[in-house]
Amino acid sequence: MKKIQTRIFVLDGIYQIGFQGINASDIEVFKELHHFRFNPTLKLWHISFHPNTINYLNNKFAGKYEFIEDLTERDKVPKVAKEDQELVARLSADREADILKVKHSFHRELYKYISQMEGAKYDRVNKYWILSVREHQDQLIALLEDFKFEIKELNTQPSGNNRIKQQESLSQRELDLISTFEKELFIRNKSRRTIELYLGFLKQFMEHFPGRNLQEINNEEIRDYLHYLITDKRYSLSTINGHISAIKSYYKILLRIDLLQITIPRPKKGRSLPKVIKKEDIRKMIESATNLKQRIIVVMLYSCGLRRQELLDLNLSDIDLISLQLKVSGKGNKERIVPLSRQIPKEIISYLKAYNPKVYLLEGPDGSKYSSSSIANILAKLGKLAGISVKVTAHMLRHSIATHMLDDGVSIVHIQKFLGHTNIKTTLIYTKVSDDDLRKISNPFDSLGL
Repeated sequence: MKKIQTRIFVLDGIYQIGFQGINASDIEVFKELHHFRFNPTLKLWHISFHPNTINYLNNKFAGKYEFIEDLTERDKVPKVAKEDQELVARLSADREADILKVKHSFHRELYKYISQMEGAKYDRVNKYWILSVREHQDQLIALLEDFKFEIKELNTQPSGNNRIKQQESLSQRELDLISTFEKELFIRNKSRRTIELYLGFLKQFMEHFPGRNLQEINNEEIRDYLHYLITDKRYSLSTINGHISAIKSYYKILLRIDLLQITIPRPKKGRSLPKVIKKEDIRKMIESATNLKQRIIVVMLYSCGLRRQELLDLNLSDIDLISLQLKVSGKGNKERIVPLSRQIPKEIISYLKAYNPKVYLLEGPDGSKYSSSSIANILAKLGKLAGISVKVTAHMLRHSIATHMLDDGVSIVHIQKFLGHTNIKTTLIYTKVSDDDLRKISNPFDSLGL
């Protein structure tokens, strides 16, 4: 039986137990321990230390290892600062399978953020996260940058917005065209989300026709490409329509080819009514929040009818608690003024005292803008806690406030302004959802006196 001398130290304020004199075969055995990791400062493999850790280890590895307790007085053990750690993340992306594997140095906050990403799975055997390239890569890289991680094993290049994007098998000419397309979309006041989607769709389109001059690709080839996306890639109709819009925009803006010359049929999308949450269930969601940040997210999305990105972009300077007004920058940077509920000031003041954000209402690590997926995960979690059968999204809260306003007798024109809809047809869909409004209408038949 091998004896292992342990060593206690403090890492970022948390006690750790390190293992001295272990070899490669020991390391393979110990990898099954939760949060087993290496500290480059002390050159030790270690795990978190608790009063019963030594007993736990001796029981778990009885007959093979004996762990000797470190008797150093606790106030004399070495202290290692967080910044002394070598933070490394190894990424492996398979775009075809839409799989992103992430293996990273132990970091409590990063672990927490990734675990909240929708669909994230942790492979405990191989010690890596499994995510979606399409849904998570940009956000993950932003987090790694915030936490000062060194990113390895992913061919990347810096972009204008300081994100790291995966290098594709594109020529320099094609990369230049994509960059020019990005600038043109920006000039045309397209939203940040639209620009990101269009660039991704265009890169995928170029990769499908490697080395081809896009001006030489005929209409039939484009239709075959869309057929491939539908049948082989099994993309949703909304994603297919996004690809079509990106392709048409590129041909029109950069190649000066009239849209009428590209007769691409758009798949007909079934129209579904917005999902609406009852007032009582929204109250349960707010009461289920475990902290003030979760609470303010639900309160602001619902009471102000905000889109998720609008909440993320909300600056403290946009909030006027005296006039009870909120300045919102919506799609295409269109600004609107949203009246605040009289109850909002006390909610915001309590939140500000607890979190003290500097620029944005919601802030993540190092004062950065809060992540979109964190909001999504919080809403899904609170929805479950409130007993709501469907997965709650930010847009469902927006739909709900619009429907509840209509039920309370607010005019459709006022709701249009409140939500920031350019076309009232978009707002009119709520008239199909609000059954209460129909019940309030008196039927002329009742006045016939029969």
